[in-house]
Amino acid sequence: MIGTFFTEYTPTVKPNLSEDVPMIEATRQQWTALMPYEPDANAWCNTLLMPVNLLDKRVLFVPAGIG
Repeated sequence: MIGTFFTEYTPTVKPNLSEDVPMIEATRQQWTALMPYEPDANAWCNTLLMPVNLLDKRVLFVPAGIG
């Protein structure tokens, strides 16, 4: 199976695991301006509730500290 894995990894899987890191960082900076982390606030103030169908790569844009 390892031979089949390496045959399929390069053309199909590898592009799906590659993200545009500069684009993610730029978008995260924009989102940080809209939802800043407040270290001294109640934990619920730094909580983001979202529908399950939005749990995809867009969660990478959520600023650090927001959970």
